[in-house]
Amino acid sequence: MVRLTLVLLASLLLSGCFASTLTKYEDDLSGRPVSHSSFADLPYEQVALEKRQKYKVASPLPVLDTPHGKAFVIPMDIPTGSKILYFRSVLSTASALTAHIVYPTFVFFDEDMTELDRVEPDLTARNDMSFDAAYFDGDVPIPESARRVVALFSPEHFGNQFRYEANIFVGTYSSGVMIGGENQIDEGIPIGPGGPFRLEFKEEAK
Repeated sequence: MVRLTLVLLASLLLSGCFASTLTKYEDDLSGRPVSHSSFADLPYEQVALEKRQKYKVASPLPVLDTPHGKAFVIPMDIPTGSKILYFRSVLSTASALTAHIVYPTFVFFDEDMTELDRVEPDLTARNDMSFDAAYFDGDVPIPESARRVVALFSPEHFGNQFRYEANIFVGTYSSGVMIGGENQIDEGIPIGPGGPFRLEFKEEAK
């Protein structure tokens, strides 16, 4: 009985720690001033083709003001030969029950900074044995005349949820005792203002 009580208390404590990460990202964004006035004003990053870029959507990324509020952005020059933009939104914690994700809107521009397209991709639940054990990802076709792209994490999506249906780790360990484990879940994963994010420009989809 004592052991069970300790396990439950540890589970509640750890869940509270995990859940607090969402508040930390929200506080981070709310405390940041708007750093750039427009998409044209952003510092566009040069990245290599077929090289995975890893980000944590949080300070010190640029912040834009949008009709829905402040948002972190990742502005990039599109490498020559790119046909596909691959993205991966990683769950913010190891426990899907207390995790959140970032949801990107991709805004494509031509050489003159004329907006060509805005893409809000469908996210697909994944689970594998890689470093990113649970994540959402997808391929986004790049418009032919696009030269720049901004990954925009808009507040219009904050609080929305995606259904996640996969066998993923929904527990944690405390003092060598496993709390939870591998389970089939279909709970909603909330969208938040920050978290782990990956990008890669490709010549073609794989």
